[in-house]
Parts: sequence; structure tokens; C-alpha cells
Amino acid sequence: MTRHWRAALALGLMMVGAEAQAQRAPRLSPMAQAVVEERAKILEEAQASGDWYAAELACRELVDRSAAWCSNRDIDALREAERGRRLFRLARLAGEDQDKAFVAAMVNDPGLSAHFLFAWSEQEDDEEWAVRRLLELIEKYAADVGRLPALAAATALVHDRPDRITKRMNENSVTGPDPLELFAFLARNERRLSTPPARQPVEALAFVVDATESIEEMEWALDRYQGQPRIGSRFFEISYDTEHFARGAPKKLTESGEYSLRAILQHGGVCVDQAYFASNVGKALGVPTVTVSARGADVGHCWVGFVEGRGRRVAWNMESGRYDAYEQVEGAVWVPHRDEMRPDSEVALLAGFLSEPDEDRWDAVAAASAVRLWTVSPIEGELEALGKGRPMRRTARTRSSEDRLELLELGLRGCPTYVDGWLLLADLAGTGELDAAQTRAWANSLERLCGDDYPAFAVGVLTNMIVVRPDAAERQRLWDWAYSKFDERKDVAARIRLEQAQDAEEQGDKAKAWSLRTEVVDRYANDTPVVISAFMAMERSLRAEGKVGELPGLYERAWARMTRPSQMGGAFRTGSNWYRVGAMYLAVLTEAGDTRARDVRRRLSAG
Repeated sequence: MTRHWRAALALGLMMVGAEAQAQRAPRLSPMAQAVVEERAKILEEAQASGDWYAAELACRELVDRSAAWCSNRDIDALREAERGRRLFRLARLAGEDQDKAFVAAMVNDPGLSAHFLFAWSEQEDDEEWAVRRLLELIEKYAADVGRLPALAAATALVHDRPDRITKRMNENSVTGPDPLELFAFLARNERRLSTPPARQPVEALAFVVDATESIEEMEWALDRYQGQPRIGSRFFEISYDTEHFARGAPKKLTESGEYSLRAILQHGGVCVDQAYFASNVGKALGVPTVTVSARGADVGHCWVGFVEGRGRRVAWNMESGRYDAYEQVEGAVWVPHRDEMRPDSEVALLAGFLSEPDEDRWDAVAAASAVRLWTVSPIEGELEALGKGRPMRRTARTRSSEDRLELLELGLRGCPTYVDGWLLLADLAGTGELDAAQTRAWANSLERLCGDDYPAFAVGVLTNMIVVRPDAAERQRLWDWAYSKFDERKDVAARIRLEQAQDAEEQGDKAKAWSLRTEVVDRYANDTPVVISAFMAMERSLRAEGKVGELPGLYERAWARMTRPSQMGGAFRTGSNWYRVGAMYLAVLTEAGDTRARDVRRRLSAG
């Protein structure tokens, strides 16, 4: 780090600190104040010695002690202890050329510290590059970072890599702008944006700063669509390339040689291009957006999702471009700050998380992190209370399964839509931490919270809770209970039945497994692509039992009831359930030398 760079950064830190002092700090409980005082002593020693690892271990003990003694009235003590642990861990991992500057930035601006540290993921984020990006932002745009700490944190965490974000839209690739320039664009246009960054947490802004259009294109989009927050309308503004869809002709957009917002508006495209256009226009307006992809019974499809206000609530609108055939199909979304595809149900659940006060979200993060630490590497010995910060609890928690679940619930109670908290519960269930009573209690809580609005997410967590129960009869009862709760959501209901069938087969009940898979085929063949898994399992069973001769009849009966898709290009047609099951039918007919193969082949070729 050069002398000039250090001087500029020092000035930046002073400006950020001044902005932070103007913000009102929340009042802390006595126990939290005691944590802050101990954390300050740890910081002083670490700054003198440069031993961030020792500081991390000391704060780790603070986390354990806070987790043992905090109640719902002083959970802020756990939050402040976890903030220190994350700070010192990042300082250790960031490298010697960045550690002191990073710690100074966090100390000078408590708001930036909380936004950055509690959104950072120890499992997914690259610490060195995330810290580097944050320090670059402070050096160049200190005043804006002080004013918009969540936006700065989101930019640093999403762009925790040396190269720029690249996405692929079928045959076209797009690469995003320089992250510092993107931050500057959003900061200088703050008053023009439909959803100002100052009103959004890091977890929402992550879906803004993952834009992959040039700053010039984003300026164009902002000029054209300023004051028009209905992002769903942008999806339908793009003319559909029906020649490509119906006949497989080359896309006009691809033939133009340019893939940008203005090119898409000029030449049109298919659903992925419509969703990309709407999504990136939304990002230019400061609106969190996603492109959702899914495969239905007929064909793959993309649509747009975006955050919107609904009265006093904030919610994801995942309906624009989501045609009727995909209402019951789970989609997939790229989550930028985790750099992976996740079910759209998890992103939808995030809407509630976005509506929660900052402190409640951070408390939930801290509680889940403490439970995870206890599970992975517990510290032996009695955990003393924190000095003069007299705790509200009369007795300390232990590291028993019951106490860990109670601590996790304490965090989720304040922020019940914290996705990672529920996923941690699923992990604990997967290791056998929950007994039968706990499984039923948490399953009921999950169904009440997520069952109506987020059924696919709820079933994903429930599945992990059910499969580890040791009693086979109890598992079957839980599968039936889950199915009864979600039978109106076709894709979810089919998934439950297939999980139940697999469970029954593994227990040697082949008759029940066959019956359940038959139910899936009979009820959902025209609704969800998961039925292909049912057919594959049924074919496997027949072959294993030496009943290959029954395969043609299985496929003939099912295919006759399936809806043939309307005329469409070959690439789309071959992805449909009708075509895929027909191809499986053709394969077994050909294997058997059955003359019906000629007719099936003709029908598949004709589309």
C-alpha cells in the first residue's frame, strides 16, 4: 500500500467516521455494554500486538458466554460479541497489507461495520477481495460510503473477485461494469431511483449491484424509465421472437451481434431476454430484481422477479411473465452474494427479512452463528456470566440439543424469515439433533410461518427433518402430514410423494413405493417435470424384478393421458414432458422390437 494510498484512505476513514457519528446508536442492554467494553480491550491489545488470531479467539469466548446467558431482552450482547469475532476473523484473513486499514474502517463507522460484517458469509465470500473492494470504495467515495453503508457493503461482498461479473443468457454472454463505477452511478443518482439505496439492507441491494449492463446502458435506462417502478411491465415491452420459438429460426437479437438493453428493445427476443431486460432496467432504477428460470411440463421458461412495496410490507413479485403453466413450478434464481443458484422460494422468503429492523436481522444472524459454532467446536468448561453486565437468565445454557434449538429460536423469533436460520435447523435435523417431539413442533412452526406463502421452501426444510427420523412408520406419517398440508401446490406435492416413495422402497416396501409413484404419474404428469423421476424409478423397479415386458404398457397408458404441447421449435419441444416420456416409450418399444415404435417415432418427429 503506497504512502499516497494510505493518506487518501486515512482521510476517507475520517469522513466515514464523521458520517457515522451523526447517526444515532441504539441503546444497549447492560450485558451488551459489558461485551462492548471487553471487546474494546481485546481490540486495543490486538492493535498493539498485531495478533488478530488471539483477538478472534477472545471474541469467540465472548460469543460463547453471551450465547449461554442472553435472553430475548439482552440478545444484543450476542450481536456485539459476534460483531467482534467477525471483525477480527476478517482482519486475520484479509492480509497484512489490509488488516489495519480494514479494522480502522470498521471502528470508525459502526453502521458500515454492522452492514458489512453481518452480511459477510464465512462459507461463500472471498475475504481478501471483499475487504479490498470495501477499502477501494472508501478511498474513492468516502462521503458516499458514509451516507450509504449498506450499498457499499453489498458492492464489496457481491464483487469479491478480481474479475467482473459475467452471466450467460442462452447463447449470449454479458459482463458487468467496474463495481466502483456501479456504486458511483447508484450513489450520484440516489434521488432519481425508484427505491433509494439508503432504505434497503445489504441482502436486498445485492440484487441491485449484480447488474451486468454498462454504465452507459444503465444511464439510458434510468433516463427512459425514471418514475416507472412497475418492472413487470418491462418484461412485456419486449416483442417476442415467435419465428425462433415456433420454427427454430435464428434469433434476430443474436444475429445483430449486440446484447444490450437497447438491442433487446430494438430486436426483441425470447423469455430469457425479456426477463434480462426487465431485470436490468430494474437494477438501473435501484430496484432489487432477479431472472427466474424453471422447467415446466412442456418447456423451460424465464420470468422476472422484483421487490415492491405492498402497503407497509415489502414483497417479491414473482408473477410477471410467469405464465399459468409455471404457477405450480419451483424456479431457480442466482443469488449474487452467495454466487450460486437457489430456489426462488428462498428468495421469496427473503422479502420478510427485508422488512425487519436492522438489529433484529443482525440478532438472528448472530444467534445462528453461535449455534453453528457450538455445534462444530464447543469450548469445554463452565461459561461465566459477563462481569457487571448482569444477565436476565437465571441459569446458563448448555450445549445440549435443546439449548441450541432454544437459542436458534430466540433469533428466529425476532426475525422469522431469516433463511439461513431455517437452513441451519435443517442441518441440525440432518445430524439427528431433533427428537420426535422437537421435529413435530418445529414442523408445525415452519408450516405456520412458510406454508401459505413459501410452500416450496417449507417442504425443502421439512424433508431434511423427516428423512432422519429413525422410525419408518413415523416417517410415513410425517410424509402424509406434509402432503396433506401442500397437496394444492402440485410441484411440491409431487416432490413429497417421490421422497416418500424412495423412503418406502429403502425400507423394502416396494408395493407402497410403486403405488406412490403411480399416484405422481396419474395426478401430475401434465404439471411438473419431476414426474420424469417417477417414470425412471418405476422403469428401474420393473427391470430389477425381471418385468421388462410390462414397460411398454406403463408408458403407453401414461403417454395417452398426457397433453401434447402446441407447435414449437425443436429445442423447446424436446424439453416437454410429453416428448421426454414419449422418447422413453420409444426406447422400450425399440428394445422389444415392437412395431408400434414406428408410429411413436413419427409422432415425436412431427411435434
